[in-house]
Amino acid sequence: MEDRRHRPPLPGERLSGALLRVALAGVGALSMTREKAEELVNRWVDRGEVSPGTARRLIDELAERGEEERRRYNAEVRRQIERLVNSLHLVSREEFEALEARVAALEQQGQEKDPHAPTTGT
Repeated sequence: MEDRRHRPPLPGERLSGALLRVALAGVGALSMTREKAEELVNRWVDRGEVSPGTARRLIDELAERGEEERRRYNAEVRRQIERLVNSLHLVSREEFEALEARVAALEQQGQEKDPHAPTTGT
């Protein structure tokens, strides 16, 4: 019996997800663009490790998984930044602008009561 680990899949064989996981791990899922997927799969085709008929599906799947990983990574980075900002008790742009408007309104009220009062000027 032939050891399947040491031969390329036959043209009609269905490839397991293991090949894709190895490719994503080796290249880095976050950096897997369609161009890199095409390069990688074309090398596999040239070496006879993947049939030309399977190549397009692999390219699509690798590119899609790379995009999914980038979306997940970006969402996690956003969550971490929000946690950091919240832990530092920083005001948001909206809060700052609301306070700025409130100060301006209070200054206006003060000017109406005492036209000679100094203003902070914005």
